[in-house]
Amino acid sequence: MGQKVHPKSFRLITTQKHLSNWYSTKNNYSKLLKEDYFIRVNIENLFEKFLTISSIQISRVDSPISFKNYVNVKIVCLFPREKDISRKWISYLENILKSSQKVKNKYLSLIKENLKGFSKIFLLRILKQFKKLLQMKYSRPVFFTFKFIKNQFEDAMLIAKFIGNLIEKRIPYRRILNIAFKKSLLTEIKGIKIQVAGRLNGTDIARTEWKREGKISLHTLKSNLDYAQYSQKSIYGIFGIKVWILK
Repeated sequence: MGQKVHPKSFRLITTQKHLSNWYSTKNNYSKLLKEDYFIRVNIENLFEKFLTISSIQISRVDSPISFKNYVNVKIVCLFPREKDISRKWISYLENILKSSQKVKNKYLSLIKENLKGFSKIFLLRILKQFKKLLQMKYSRPVFFTFKFIKNQFEDAMLIAKFIGNLIEKRIPYRRILNIAFKKSLLTEIKGIKIQVAGRLNGTDIARTEWKREGKISLHTLKSNLDYAQYSQKSIYGIFGIKVWILK
């Protein structure tokens, strides 16, 4: 039996860092852990339809001196396009405002007129609501920052989510892998490995398939390796996706 080690935990001292950066005593540790979980789950649920999130980094170390109890949340995600967000927001409004046609038409016309800079305003409005909820529950200030990735084929989690979305649409997995390899190798990465598991192409028996292109040094501690695992629900069941990228 092969004893597998998580690629990121294996490199925590050299190239990787923890997603949560804080220290606490025994009495407060469980409370802060619950708070981290609450923040991550709610951010994923809030931005599920509008943003493709890669990671959520929580820190209680670097902050303004005037605040003692604080939380810094950094959301790393794919750069949102104005047109994509406006379309998703219009469809979201249509589902909510089915009863009142006049109100719906009024909102849709306002969004279509103000497409420029709409994504930033919309993200800030959602974050304001979430800040209020956090301050009411935990009574501490929260600071949000965004880090946008322009090319999704430079990040392992974004590639995994891209593959998962296409598998959900019942596109053959070999075609999906070829698209992912072609587009990712055009970037500055040295190598990529992708593993897909489940009822591939709707077969009765689940199996695991993997493919590798370029150089993937899994045993080297100094190698800047990005790793992600993601599960996607479909009509054939749950698919597991793993992505390794050597940057």
